[in-house]
Amino acid sequence: MHSTKTIPNFRFYGLFIITCSFFLFGCPSEKHETIKEEPKTTQAIIETKDTLPQFDAQAAYKLVEKQLSFGARVPGSPAHASCRDFLLSTVKMYADTAFLQSFKAEIYGKPILFSNIVAAFNPKSTNRILICGHWDSRPRSDQDPNPADTSKGCPAANDGASGVAVLLEITRILKTTHPSIGVDVVLFDGEDYGYEHDLTNYFIGARHYAGNLPFAKPSGAILLDLIGDKEAELRFEPGSMQANPEAMRKIWDIASRRNCKYFIPENGSGVSDDHDMLIQAGIPSIDIIDVNLVGQNVTNPRRKYWHTTHDTIENISAETLGCVGQCLLEYVLTY
Repeated sequence: MHSTKTIPNFRFYGLFIITCSFFLFGCPSEKHETIKEEPKTTQAIIETKDTLPQFDAQAAYKLVEKQLSFGARVPGSPAHASCRDFLLSTVKMYADTAFLQSFKAEIYGKPILFSNIVAAFNPKSTNRILICGHWDSRPRSDQDPNPADTSKGCPAANDGASGVAVLLEITRILKTTHPSIGVDVVLFDGEDYGYEHDLTNYFIGARHYAGNLPFAKPSGAILLDLIGDKEAELRFEPGSMQANPEAMRKIWDIASRRNCKYFIPENGSGVSDDHDMLIQAGIPSIDIIDVNLVGQNVTNPRRKYWHTTHDTIENISAETLGCVGQCLLEYVLTY
């Protein structure tokens, strides 16, 4: 999905030691276990003995499927418009306020209507945090091994839909938990529109949002991107660690306590993504991302689907969605 995500960021930072608690609950710790998408199994995985509400991993999985049912959500396409309407109607059911932040931009000589989908809780509060992801699909599958498929839009099951599904389920939960702070849930459009290495035409929605904040500036932001793979590897993104190390340490600590195997407390590669637009606007932001998928920097053949027509539901696990969702939900509710 993401532009010069193929350009490595050579900023390396020291290994940050995560303080781990030893509560034996949460997701199983065996690293290479194959998880079937069964409701009872997933429920057992994400149950905890604490008082926080439980993230519904199967509901999130179905939300990934729902987004894919529209087809590739390429800006300007009928599938994009239909999915936009579905996402807006969904967040409107839960948030205190929800609306489209729409704007036109001329990209590669073509005028396109983009729409960020904004949902907010306690919109008048000046103490706010932002959780976000992108909902659009890449217009071209330029990394596809089949030349005949490179001009097709990406299905974007993981590169977009997985993070959106987690955010939608958290939005549903926040309706009944009534957070004491302001929480903004934003689905960015136009993240993945540009050609490779053309950063000016990536992150279109995030750039617009950062320059046109509809509420008080958030004190921090968490971006979800490429978080749903069956064998996800979520490492520290160096730019994120520099921008908001406290948020990174806390989320990885929550994951450790919950025995969520997908959060790996070691440095990963740097990446350009929507969080950069927020950081440039003075919002300390982190990117939770399976960064080795970017550029297909993986040895597992199944995981070589970034920016191809193979970014499909078969790569997604309800267990992964549940672990990421529960960790982010705890972070938001204990902020």
